[in-house]
Order: sequence, then structure tokens, then C-alpha cells
Amino acid sequence: MNERLVQIKQQLQALWQKLTLNQKVILGAGILMLGIALVMVIRAAQPTYVPLFSQLQLDSAGEVTQKLKELKISYRLEDGGTTILVPEKEKYQTRIELANAGLPKGVVGFEIFNQTKFGETDTDKKVRFMVALQGELTRTIESMSEVDKAAVHIAMPEPTLFSEQDQPVTASVMLKLKPGAGLDEHQVRGLVHFVASGVERLKPDNVTIIDVSGAILSEGLFNQGGIGTEKLTANQLEIRKALEEDMQRSVQTMLEKIIGAGKAVVRVSASLDFDQIEINRENWGNKVERNVSTTEESGRNPDSASGVPGTSSDIPSQKEVGTGASEWQKTETSRTYEIDKEQVHQLVAPGTIKKLSVAVVVDGKLEAAVKSAIEQAVTRAAGIDQGRGDQITVASVPFDHSQEQAMQKQMEAAAKAANVKTYLAYGGKAAAVIAAVVFLFALVRRFKGQMVDLNLGAEVPPPMRFLGSELSPEEQKRAAVKEQVEKLVRQNPDDVAQLLKTWLIEDSR
Repeated sequence: MNERLVQIKQQLQALWQKLTLNQKVILGAGILMLGIALVMVIRAAQPTYVPLFSQLQLDSAGEVTQKLKELKISYRLEDGGTTILVPEKEKYQTRIELANAGLPKGVVGFEIFNQTKFGETDTDKKVRFMVALQGELTRTIESMSEVDKAAVHIAMPEPTLFSEQDQPVTASVMLKLKPGAGLDEHQVRGLVHFVASGVERLKPDNVTIIDVSGAILSEGLFNQGGIGTEKLTANQLEIRKALEEDMQRSVQTMLEKIIGAGKAVVRVSASLDFDQIEINRENWGNKVERNVSTTEESGRNPDSASGVPGTSSDIPSQKEVGTGASEWQKTETSRTYEIDKEQVHQLVAPGTIKKLSVAVVVDGKLEAAVKSAIEQAVTRAAGIDQGRGDQITVASVPFDHSQEQAMQKQMEAAAKAANVKTYLAYGGKAAAVIAAVVFLFALVRRFKGQMVDLNLGAEVPPPMRFLGSELSPEEQKRAAVKEQVEKLVRQNPDDVAQLLKTWLIEDSR
């Protein structure tokens, strides 16, 4: 076999030497195009790899890759081995098989107690319980829609003999939020209470929540008044910024409906009062008659004939005629009055508007009537109060559009360049295909017209005959050589292609 390949090589070298320069160039270009087409076909036949798992721990990644090897599933590693990629069509089936095998393990919860360890001490049980508790809290926190990853660490000191010497239980939670997601104050507060309620002797004040950038999310949540002094300035700036942006957007959209998009610029400056005031007030009204009660008494005095003892009227020998019995009557009226009393307990929230300043700049020139109408509309929309000292300014100035025009030109040029690049890519592919077809067609015609005398070391088959005539000896030899070369190309295309590449390299030297 090797001798035959050497003979073929010698014969093809002889054939190569007989070709002209143009023929060599055409042949080399054709082989190069065929090679490029072959590479493109091979790449198109390769499967597309997609992430199976990402951001894995190295030990978990090692277990997963070991299982993939057992399942004979091809994979690739990226991101330092923390991301595993598999063929797209095998992604979900692979996940199911790995899940049945308990991979990847990730955090461990209370299932750690499903197995009993022989010889385990109380300290070992406490450690396992702490690991399981941290794992369960981590799983629950990661179930939140805003959280991508979480880690919970609990420090639980041993209780001492005297309660006043006990160290408090503390917990720290690190969160990795999903892109574009965020937690508001109520969610952070709920997360703090959730962790504190799940751990014995843990108070909410001793729970710290941070994100991956190191920002403390639970800072000042439980200070008096609801907002800590260390966060007051930041909150004030956020409230002021939100108010100004809301007013600017409201006025801007209104003006764009009137004078067109991009024709007006609005800026709002707000001065807010962040003093928190508590008011206790009592209001006293007029007296009101609540209750009236009346008591009436009447009686009759009995008839009396006796006189005053020790006087002549008491002497029996004397008789005096009395005036008779007497009657009496008494009426008492009691009235109860109350005074209206109103108690007012008012808590004025911080953030009231002290003063507003609104500036509006319109592109171009405005007539006095239009300017006045815009000023009135902005005054109503922004809630300008002249008595409060608010200010509003409406000005008309031509805008500078040079930068926008330059950016527009750059975008148009970039779009044209992208289109040209796309056209060239498609055109290059089409030209390569056409050139390959033309080259092969020309090569076949050239080999039909010119064939060198090659001794292939094999018996020459009988010459081909045309209808009604016989071939000359030279034509018979050429036909036999052509038929032998075509047979070799059909039987060993890879060897022939490698041989042609070797000739091209040697010829370039």
C-alpha cells in the first residue's frame, strides 16, 4: 500500500510539473475553497453548547463533571470551571438525570438528619443542626423573586450561668440580587423578622443584611422614628430627587404635546421641609345643657289648740279658738351643664414642600400670548403657589442641534457600513461557490484536453472506442491514464487531497 502511495505521489508530482502557472493557481484556489467549505460544513454539523449549570462551587462542579463522564455526555467548562455547558438537545434530559442522582448538591437543609451517624457527640449534633438551619434559611430566602443567591451565617454563643453575661445571638445574610431587581425597606424589614423568628434567642436588632457590593440593607431599620439619623440625609436626597423628576416629567410631557417632542427643556428645583412635627391640641366649646332634674315636695301642718307652755294660753280655764291646719309646697330644679372638648393629636410627616422653582426653556421664538399661555399651564401643572414664594420662568432660546446632527450622521454611516458588510459577506460566499463551480468545470475540461503520460505501474485497460472508428495509440494511452486517475480519486479522495496540498506547499517554497 505504501509503495502504491509513493507511486501515486510521483505520478501526481509529474502531473503537477506539467501544469502551467495559471493552472497551478486555479488548482490551488480550488483546493483552498473546498477546504474552507469543508470546515464550514464540519462546524455546522457540530452541536451547539448551552449552559447546564452556572456559578457552581468547584467541588459541586467536579461531582457533576464526573457524573457526565459516567453518562458519556460531552461537556465543556467555562468561567474557571464554574459553568458547565452541554449540547443543547441534551440539556433538559441531563438535568433530570443529575437531579435523580442528587446533583448538584448546593446547600444542605434538614435532610442531613435523614442519616444517623454512629458515635456522634452532642457537639457534632449541634454543628449539624446549625448547618441545616442555615441551609433551610438560605433556601427560603433564595425563593424570593428578587434574590438570585443568598448565604446565611448564624453565631450562637453558648449560654452562661448568669443570664446577664450571655452574649446575644447574631446573624448575617448576604444577598445577590437579580439584574435590575431591588428590595425596598418593607421587604428588608420582613426578611429581618423572618430570620429572627427562625432562630432561637435572636432579636431583629442583631440581624444584618448586606448585598454583594457590601452595602448594608438593614441599616437603621429599627431606630426610633423608623428612619435612622445615619440614613436621613440619603432619604432626603432620594425624596427630593423623586419629586423633582416627577414634576419635570409631568410638565415635559405636557409641553411636548403642545409644541412637539424635543422642543422644550424643563427643570424643577424643590425645597422640602423634613422637620417632623407632633401637635397636641385641645379645643373648648360653649356650655351645653346635658341633664335637667326637678323635685317637688308638698305637705299639711296639723291643727294645734294648745298654747305655748308657761303662758296664759296653756291655762285650762282659758279657751282660745285656733286658726286651723296649714299647707306647704317646695319645688327644686337641678340642671347639669357640660362644655365641649376636642382633643387633636396630629403628626406632620416630613417632606412638605417649602418652595418650588420651575424653569422652562422653549426652542425658537415665542409670541407673547403663547408664552403667557405656557406659563399659566405650567403654573397649574406644577402647583406653583405665589404666596409660598414659588417662582416660574419661561424663556425661548434657539437650541443647538449640531451634536444631534453629528450623531445622526454617525448612525447613518454605521448603518450603511453594516449593510455593506452584510452584502459583502453574502457576496463573498456566493462568489466562493461560483468560483468553485467554475474552477471544477474548467479543471475537468482542461484534463480532458491535456493529459500527461503517467506510468501508474498497473495494467492499462483496453482502450475506449468511439462509434465507427478506432483510437490512436496515443489517445488510447491518454484514455487509460484518465480512467486510472479517476478510479484512484474515487477510491482514495483523502490521500489525493493531502498529496495536492503537499505539492502546493513545496511549489510555494
